Amino acid sequence: MRRFICGAIAMALFLMSAPARANPLLPGTATAPDVFTGATSVLGLPVLASISGNWATPAPPGATFGTYTADVRQESGGTLDFVYQVTNNPASIDSTVSVSMQSFGNFTTDVGYEFGTGLGLTNTPPGPIPLLVDRSLSGNSVRFTISILPGTTSALLVIKTDATTFSGGNLGILDGGTANVNAFAPAPLPSTASLGFVLIGGLGGVGGIRRLNSRRALA
Repeated sequence: MRRFICGAIAMALFLMSAPARANPLLPGTATAPDVFTGATSVLGLPVLASISGNWATPAPPGATFGTYTADVRQESGGTLDFVYQVTNNPASIDSTVSVSMQSFGNFTTDVGYEFGTGLGLTNTPPGPIPLLVDRSLSGNSVRFTISILPGTTSALLVIKTDATTFSGGNLGILDGGTANVNAFAPAPLPSTASLGFVLIGGLGGVGGIRRLNSRRALA
């Protein structure tokens, strides 16, 4: 029984933590973005979900607008990459300032970009790239500082994570005003309390099975 309890606790701790990436962007920090290519490329990875649509910043209404695509790709080890690409319409009067994503708190992130053709959009020659990436102090928000001029399409903006499940998320495109559109983000981790209930429930089940077996042996 003691071995089972130790094993169950170890499993709970494993579920609460995930392996670190090679070049994590830590909460409250900013750095030059990684460049993904070769073994770190996201092109060719299985696409689990994809969404695309239009965006427009509100100030002044419709002055800066374009299209975007976001998808979730799965690494061979089961971890998820969140990939985004933004096009600024040639008729826009301004370039973007930044592109940001939410709901990455409690997850490890490796943030950068990749050249190439992806997400159904042509990105040749290579489009605008981010000059800086940063993460909020809470770790929830990841931001690319990137100037996407009217008539251009960004490089693939990539957030590699240690998440293994995803849910709906938010993508913000800023040029002074912010366009908020639907995208994807890691699914929230179960709370410590929830894991405790799962653990207690599992132990209770084992106890019940042992009591049943003891009764059968005495019968």
